[in-house]
Amino acid sequence: MYTRHINTSIITAILPEAYTEQTLYSLKQAKHDTIRWHARGTTLQDKHWYRKLFPAISPEKSVIWVLVPNDEVDQVMQIILEQGNLHRQGLGAVYSIPCDELHIGGHFHSS
Repeated sequence: MYTRHINTSIITAILPEAYTEQTLYSLKQAKHDTIRWHARGTTLQDKHWYRKLFPAISPEKSVIWVLVPNDEVDQVMQIILEQGNLHRQGLGAVYSIPCDELHIGGHFHSS
């Protein structure tokens, strides 16, 4: 049995490992389910002079997905921005993609 949902978005956050647990804890406290996995950034070592001005991306990252109703996107993104310290340059990213249509089956929890 599948349930059809509309007006839903998926938020993707790419965070440093150091901020992942506190971000997940805050999302859990706000009653949001998450999907998390470990990822790697670039390991490219460019020897050009400009690398001294622009540091390389940290290779250890966590990727978090949060499925939320469209009216909660701003709230969830604010939690991720604050807890993931994404106000600092080059630490990670967060973005939202609206789902045209979502079908959920089984025992998957949805809002």
